[in-house]
Amino acid sequence: MRNILLMGYIIISVFLYTLNFELFQTGRDIDLGFGIFTTFPVIIVMAIGLIFCLFFFLIDKNKQMKNDALIDNLKNEITIHKKDLEIATLKMNSMVIESPIVVAQEIN
Repeated sequence: MRNILLMGYIIISVFLYTLNFELFQTGRDIDLGFGIFTTFPVIIVMAIGLIFCLFFFLIDKNKQMKNDALIDNLKNEITIHKKDLEIATLKMNSMVIESPIVVAQEIN
């Protein structure tokens, strides 16, 4: 999913850059509130897109790590249950092998 998003971002950026070549080549005055800077619009568009992609990648990585932890936890539970089942079958087999207990009868 991450690679698809990154490729889509690159394709859209290149497409917009080729269609609006003159717009991206001319410097623009941008007022950020604390000063006016002259920069190329392509830099701002790329920076906003990269921030969005990085945010998405971090969320996706977090989900992947949670899923991996859940899978590891479930694998541990399965091994514990398998061991418990093996112990229970060994106990059942040992009970069958032991001789039955005969209860003494009362003498009248």
